[in-house]
Amino acid sequence: MVVALKMLKQQEVDGFFSAGNTGAVLSGATLLVGRIAGVQRPALTVALPTGELPTLVLDVGANMDSKPGYLVQFARMCQIYFRKQYGIAQPKVGLLNVGVEPGKGNALVKEVYELLKQEEDMHFIGNVEAREVMSGDVHIVVTDGFAGNVLLKNTEGVVSFILKKMKKELYSSLRTKIGALLIKPALLALKKDLDPRAVGGTPMLGVDGAVIKAHGNSNDVAIANAVRQCLTFIDSGVNDEIRAKLKKEHKSHESV
Repeated sequence: MVVALKMLKQQEVDGFFSAGNTGAVLSGATLLVGRIAGVQRPALTVALPTGELPTLVLDVGANMDSKPGYLVQFARMCQIYFRKQYGIAQPKVGLLNVGVEPGKGNALVKEVYELLKQEEDMHFIGNVEAREVMSGDVHIVVTDGFAGNVLLKNTEGVVSFILKKMKKELYSSLRTKIGALLIKPALLALKKDLDPRAVGGTPMLGVDGAVIKAHGNSNDVAIANAVRQCLTFIDSGVNDEIRAKLKKEHKSHESV
């Protein structure tokens, strides 16, 4: 990882992909590659396969303790990435919270809510509860690294439990086995929709280079899709647009 990240920093390669230790990737990308000028903290994204388009959640572990400004910047960067990656001009951005009503949540979430409401070029839909994340009704869910990591691990656990439970029940008797044969196409389609390998990997936004992280148990399909994600990220010029937006914001602050 160190060798590859140094090569990225020195522009000997165009992108970096790893299915290795998440902490090592995060530390290496931040310390060796560095942040885009103006980025307060990089954010680790994850794509949840929620329908025709995935739902991107960030941060999911890079920043356990976040300030309001971090989350606002996460939303801005991810909005650019979603536009470039999936062709949606105004992706719907939600804030992970314990309730949908304004005024809900802790001090951090309340302040971030007010700040996101002021983002003129952002389609902010308000608070989003954890049970709504997989609905497909929101494109980007913003949160701090602690809550995001808990959400991710719980989602993985629930999906795994449901699939195992369904398999056990469907093969519990001759009658259910016959039924399983009849609904097999639908079950395979469901499994495909919930399979994170279809996405492969997601970027660490805010790093001054293309850094893509895949799950540690990725198979050949996931690896291929993650490499494809890396190539798409490089070709789309996401970091160039993030860099330009931050530079523009910096100039506007100077003129005030």
